[in-house]
Amino acid sequence: MLTIRKRLVLVGLCGVAVVSLAAVADDEERSSLDAIPAAARAAILQEAGGNAITGVEKETEDGVTRYEAEWTANGVEHEVAVLADGALVETEEAVTLAQVPAAVRATIEKEFGKGAKVAVEKKLVVLYEAEGKSHGEGKEIIILPSGKVHGSAQDNDAAEEDDD
Repeated sequence: MLTIRKRLVLVGLCGVAVVSLAAVADDEERSSLDAIPAAARAAILQEAGGNAITGVEKETEDGVTRYEAEWTANGVEHEVAVLADGALVETEEAVTLAQVPAAVRATIEKEFGKGAKVAVEKKLVVLYEAEGKSHGEGKEIIILPSGKVHGSAQDNDAAEEDDD
């Protein structure tokens, strides 16, 4: 499995299984639980559920600092990313090809070739949707836990229509 610092987050829909891809963040450094904000530490420990944390990193990308941690539970590798205030950004869990939906497995086989050795993770990404009126017109936006606008619900509807 790739290390935390070699992950590129592919955000789209919550709960999608994606294949790990290599990338480098703007600024990242190894850290420890003792060196990160208390709220981030508490959120990580809650997510790990008593399992021993095996790695912690502080990563800053596009001006947003997040804290990532790794652990193993029942032989399965897990990761979590949180903000300084403890807000959950995403979770990751290593899965086998047999554990992913048939459509995901078919896409992996198409993209990598049948029988190719591929590391697969199930990512759960936290997004918030706000719906209301702005300047007299209905509006929906998707917001990341950092407070940055990820896009509009209309953008996501158009992308879903393109996938059909």
